[in-house]
Amino acid sequence: MEELISNNHNLELHHNVIVETAIQINKDFAVFNEAVYPDPGIIQNEIELREPLFKTVAHLLKSDKRKMMQIIYRVDISENTLGKQLSAVSANDASEELSMIIIKREMQKILIRRNIK
Repeated sequence: MEELISNNHNLELHHNVIVETAIQINKDFAVFNEAVYPDPGIIQNEIELREPLFKTVAHLLKSDKRKMMQIIYRVDISENTLGKQLSAVSANDASEELSMIIIKREMQKILIRRNIK
């Protein structure tokens, strides 16, 4: 029974981190008048977190690379990380890889804040 309660607690924490990550991504993109998630509170899993971001990143890489670079700077992704991760992928996969880098960095910031509190 304790294991079941523990698993439910872990699932709830995981879901909360996903929602907080979506909210943080929205905040960072909103500075540049870009909306990623219409309602971040309803996101249930990593796929729902990734898909809208992927579409937004792909659009920005095609239409406004300068804005995308400003967002990357705002999210606080180092050039070193960006270079390492993107050098190994094709141009077609860059949007997907960049989306994952953004999600990982935003989640990292959420978890660091939680550990500091």
